[in-house]
Amino acid sequence: MKRAVMGVGNEFMGDDGIGPLLISRLKELEGFPTDVDLVDEGSGGMRIIHDLDGYDRVLIIDAADFGGAPGDYKVFRPEDVETVKEISGRSLHEMDLIKTIELARLMGKAPSEIMIMAIQPERVEMSHGISLPLRDRIDEYIGGIVSVFP
Repeated sequence: MKRAVMGVGNEFMGDDGIGPLLISRLKELEGFPTDVDLVDEGSGGMRIIHDLDGYDRVLIIDAADFGGAPGDYKVFRPEDVETVKEISGRSLHEMDLIKTIELARLMGKAPSEIMIMAIQPERVEMSHGISLPLRDRIDEYIGGIVSVFP
């Protein structure tokens, strides 16, 4: 079984960079399963469609506003939610993750099992670094990821 954890987000947009930051931390984590690929998707937009291809099981980490308190997180399957994200159309890197996964499925490039770890941001704005409410919970996020890939 081919497995991966993919971190989505832009490290220059504050809390939006939580996905790539967690991928970086997982690469340093002693004892994390070596058969799980750790992929920094950055703000690569639709590239994720091709990167999903060939995997059986994937966990995607992304900042998402689901109305929680900053730092809260949820793990769910894409088919368990309905997206309400509005796209401005001003950037080729802008994407709706749920719609992108749907497109990957239509193209036959999606794994049979996809989970999303959505982390509620405090701020998504031009700035470098993660806000304190998210930084304080990094170990908790890592524990959540490890529980998905024991």
